[in-house]
Amino acid sequence: MSIDISDIAPLNLNIGSGGLTGAKHASAVAFADQLDLASNITFAAETYRDYTSLAAVATDFLKSSEIYQIASRWFTNCTGQPAFSIYMKNSSATPADNMTGFLHQKYRYFQLFKNGDLTRETIPGLAALCESERRGLPLNLTAADVVAAGTDDLGTLVHDLQYRHVFPAYRSAATIAQDAGQAYAHYATMATFSKFDPAGANTAIDTEYQGLSGIMPDNLSTTAVNLLKKKGIAYFSRVASSGEESECLPLNTWSTSPNQEAIDDVFNIDVLGNYLQNAGFNYLKGSGRKRALTVQGFSGYISAITTVLKQFNTNGVLGEGNITHPSTGETVYLQNGFLILNDETEVLSLTAAQRHARQYPSLNIIVLLARSGRVAPINLNVE
Repeated sequence: MSIDISDIAPLNLNIGSGGLTGAKHASAVAFADQLDLASNITFAAETYRDYTSLAAVATDFLKSSEIYQIASRWFTNCTGQPAFSIYMKNSSATPADNMTGFLHQKYRYFQLFKNGDLTRETIPGLAALCESERRGLPLNLTAADVVAAGTDDLGTLVHDLQYRHVFPAYRSAATIAQDAGQAYAHYATMATFSKFDPAGANTAIDTEYQGLSGIMPDNLSTTAVNLLKKKGIAYFSRVASSGEESECLPLNTWSTSPNQEAIDDVFNIDVLGNYLQNAGFNYLKGSGRKRALTVQGFSGYISAITTVLKQFNTNGVLGEGNITHPSTGETVYLQNGFLILNDETEVLSLTAAQRHARQYPSLNIIVLLARSGRVAPINLNVE
């Protein structure tokens, strides 16, 4: 069996001197209000602070506040060194404007908003921003009509946005009534990505099988579960087998991608893309000047990119399998989960105008994701 290359929309990446960082993707920013602050604490609007523990958050914020509940879900399920920031919102700005304000200050992948900030009026703009900036937007949907038949509920609206970077989940009112912090369960799901070490071996995760600490399962009917599956919305449950029950797990963990990508598909491609950009830039600037437009120079560029792709095979993001070659239509076996379609001699075919502009050939790559078997075309361009 071979897999067609249309599984995921092409990822177009640019390599340039501006804004390239080794981003920490297992990271989050939560957006706070002044009313969340503990007594006598000052926190200026449109600024942020980094926190490395829940105890540190409790120093600045009320334990009864929603921002503390959000932080609790994150820190309880985060391993290693947490990368967590809190941004004090401008109370008169939209969620998208507040996110933009933080984007200009620091990189954090997951954008954690209070449920009250996420409405049918605000979600579309925020989702579009996350899509364009490649940031993850987990949503905790709590309205009862999300698990009812119909097409006018918030869950359907979110599903129909068809964005890769929107990750919806449902929480029932009955569960939240027992513990208000349960309203932010999906933020715990996002925290489990901290287990993934891109430099390690077999550390990539599937969000579908991550046991969550401090999260209660919802008591959902079969009808409700089937509706959530139809709408592509995650839910939280235990799995019973031979009389034994698992920890509470997030299930049906899809993004709202039109290509039916799971959350980890989207996350892993974003991490890989960042590593490819950095490797390409570091190679091109390695000699103190842009590499020459020669076979040797382009071969070294391909080699630097190949090293990253092999690393992502080792860490478990990419895996072996067959694909259909986009040019020949033949079945090709990918031992390490990737195929670079370029040849180092392509640099000799550049036009005079391209050479005068010092334009490197675009690198065309196909990667095969180990967990889903999905194929992603990646186009790497040098600015």
